Amino acid sequence: MTDTSRRSVLTAALATAAGTTGILAAGPGTAAAAPAPAAAPAGAGAGYATTSGYTKYSEIYQDTLRVEGTDYGRRFKRHERVDATFSGKAQLPGTSVIALHGGGIEPGSSEVALGIAGYHPKGLVPTGAATDPRYDYWLFEGLLGAGQNGALHVTSTGCDDYHALGLTEGSLNVVSVHGCTANQQGAPGYGLVLGGLNQQFKTLVAEELVLLNSALPAPAIVIVDSSQAPELGGVSPNNPCNRTLLKQGVQLELTNTLRDSLFDDPSTRTSRANTVNARFWAFTGAIRTAIARLEAAQAAAKTAP
Repeated sequence: MTDTSRRSVLTAALATAAGTTGILAAGPGTAAAAPAPAAAPAGAGAGYATTSGYTKYSEIYQDTLRVEGTDYGRRFKRHERVDATFSGKAQLPGTSVIALHGGGIEPGSSEVALGIAGYHPKGLVPTGAATDPRYDYWLFEGLLGAGQNGALHVTSTGCDDYHALGLTEGSLNVVSVHGCTANQQGAPGYGLVLGGLNQQFKTLVAEELVLLNSALPAPAIVIVDSSQAPELGGVSPNNPCNRTLLKQGVQLELTNTLRDSLFDDPSTRTSRANTVNARFWAFTGAIRTAIARLEAAQAAAKTAP
């Protein structure tokens, strides 16, 4: 799509959104005002886990009552980069994708992160064409029974996992995928809080989601800017999404209703991996397009030395 046609489609989509759903009514990268987010209920369930006795991941790892592979798991992938010549120039890792509260903690966030990274949640098979980009990823996943994984929730700024931080701090950009409830973000059910410190990245993500809304049947995704939901804003410099080479990234907070809509059966980790649907691929594809646009702009501007 040319820039002109993209702008035309986007303009039309924005006009429609402003008149019907309140999505980005003030223009790309901004959001219609939303009510102040309500505090999550104590012991919030499958949509979002808020209570935990742990303040750091290392506390979980050191807890002898927690068994990795049984109670929780970590998965990650870093792609090989080689510069074996004197004249060559190895490209820095562009974008990494993380899910700090995957598995049963914030159900669906692991699968969405994998889809954005370019892998099918079932079997981690690369998706799309062989030449399509694949992104490094890191996942922390709760493996406990239903309703128990909230005990493994660690606030993002408490992430001290060396693999996770080594990944984010060596990347130009990071997309961090989370889950929340509509009560927390103060938006309708099919909502997404768009946070993080990279304003350019946020604008590109918002534009692609507006275009997605114009192509998909209702219900539309309601985009809430982090300024309207500061609790979920992801603006701390200690948040892994912002611990990048550029000191800024993007955080996506998807409501449980939105996450559930991406699977034909969202009830378990296995069923989610096996039943990703067309909305899943459309959503993750929109984020991948935003990443591609960002990296192209960075390459043109020679952001990295």
